[in-house]
Amino acid sequence: MEKILRIKHYALRLVIAAMIIFTANTAFAASHVEQVIEGADLTSVKRLAIACPRHYKVPGVSDEPTLETLIEIMGTYDKAQNYQLISYPTIVEAIKKDTGVDITTLGYREAEKAFRDNVGKYADAFVTLTTANNDDPTIFMFEVQNAQTKDVMYLLKIRNAAFGKNSKGYQSACESFYKGFDLSIDKAIKDSKEKK
Repeated sequence: MEKILRIKHYALRLVIAAMIIFTANTAFAASHVEQVIEGADLTSVKRLAIACPRHYKVPGVSDEPTLETLIEIMGTYDKAQNYQLISYPTIVEAIKKDTGVDITTLGYREAEKAFRDNVGKYADAFVTLTTANNDDPTIFMFEVQNAQTKDVMYLLKIRNAAFGKNSKGYQSACESFYKGFDLSIDKAIKDSKEKK
């Protein structure tokens, strides 16, 4: 009898240990950290431009999107309620038309500077996606900045094993950002009305 109780006790400890490991792995594999910067007026964002993502395709991961594909993925979302999304190619063309500078022919730093210097003419804010795709799962960091002041307004970090290293996974991460940002603007509008 004592031997049976010891076996049951040992089995119970194994089950508890497995549950703890599973919970820790699940928590590690999926995280969603959002931050609205204090003092940022999200209600002022009516036009959100997409900046060139900081993304380098990992060699050997055949399904992972290229930079060009990721730019296209980021520009396809059309369900935002509180803001209009302006694609990166649209901003590039507007800068070229207004200044004569084709930022696609510049190095990354020069192109980023030209984008940041001019984006305020076309949008209220812009979002830059940084991917840490050498991690598994990929970490997606979205940073929204005021197009005039360049002050950071909103941050979202997503780490979710469900978002695979492929175009579909990257699209899901982008949609999560757009939906989350829209909901944050909703909350900011509601809070603003309550203060009046």
